[in-house]
Amino acid sequence: MTKKEKKLFGMNAFKHVERIKEMLQTHFPNIPETEYSRLFSRLCGHYRHKYKPNDKICRSNPKLNNNERAIFDWLLREKYKPSTVYYWFLETRLPADVMHHLQEGNMTASTAKKIAKNRQRSNDANASMLILEQCIQAVRGWSE
Repeated sequence: MTKKEKKLFGMNAFKHVERIKEMLQTHFPNIPETEYSRLFSRLCGHYRHKYKPNDKICRSNPKLNNNERAIFDWLLREKYKPSTVYYWFLETRLPADVMHHLQEGNMTASTAKKIAKNRQRSNDANASMLILEQCIQAVRGWSE
């Protein structure tokens, strides 16, 4: 795949996500938008178990309800793999500035994911340091 094709693929991912969201909102309005990533994660497991039974990652077969089964069948009819759709939905959860660079084609999806993960780690480290400092201050105040 050439660099230009990768840029187009990254840009088209957001269009595909919008199309899938529209379909889900029209046919399944009872599923909230916040649950889409979890839904596609379940569909990935089902797809992996059904079509790649010898895969070592696949340990169990998640049972799908009627809505999930209908979404799964629609994805396959439209030639979408659930795992690809899941990764596209993960890309839409990136920070706004990183997503902007990704949409413009200035960075690849893997670079964007690395940047987002590093930011999350630094935020977690800062939060844990603040908690540790508060614990130390509480112990000092208690012992005095």
